[in-house]
Amino acid sequence: MPYSFPYGYRKSISNNFQARANGTLNSYSHHGELKVLGEGIIQAEPDIALVSLGVQTRGMELNQLQQENAEISSKMIDTLKNIGISSDDLQTQSYNIFPQYEYINGQQKFNGYVVEHILRVIIRELNLIGRIIDQAVDSGANVINNITFAIANPTIYYQQALLKAIDDATSKAMFIGRNMNIDISTIPIEIVEQSSVPISPYSVTLAKTDIATPIQPGQMDIMARIEATFRY
Repeated sequence: MPYSFPYGYRKSISNNFQARANGTLNSYSHHGELKVLGEGIIQAEPDIALVSLGVQTRGMELNQLQQENAEISSKMIDTLKNIGISSDDLQTQSYNIFPQYEYINGQQKFNGYVVEHILRVIIRELNLIGRIIDQAVDSGANVINNITFAIANPTIYYQQALLKAIDDATSKAMFIGRNMNIDISTIPIEIVEQSSVPISPYSVTLAKTDIATPIQPGQMDIMARIEATFRY
């Protein structure tokens, strides 16, 4: 019966490979190539959190609304800075003015404006998330979006995952060689990355009743995949 490769293996087998498997090739020369996939996963704890905080004001007079929004936003920003958030970690994400309309008896009627100023805040001390959100709300923030956890420098962890992926591919190649009674080089002649540094932050939905509760960021999986080519 022909040899059945385990699921997930990719292979490139020439006629010479088949001949070698039958014991008809010289052991001192290379006659083919074998390609396998390798995968490595490293778990790491997020070290930053990103949260969108903002101020939304409603009313009929646009100039007055903009002034009111600016005053509350400035107060919120000062509060965040006093807590320890750097100016570099505070950035306006959006500033919008939305005219409001309502329909009465089929007629469209102007109903004022909504002015919204949203900040993107990077929190580097995760144990302060609850306190930061609480104080932002106390200073006037009335728009709070999901918290997103991420890793500031994922490259370090990706390199570790990459080494594990190479080891995984080598282990698969050696397994195939042992089971087919062929000599496969332990050093790949080519490695092709199948994935790059993953930027896969994940979010936690905020609810007003949960703000004071300590927020646990958990862990993130950083994965590397490669295709390695071995000679036999």
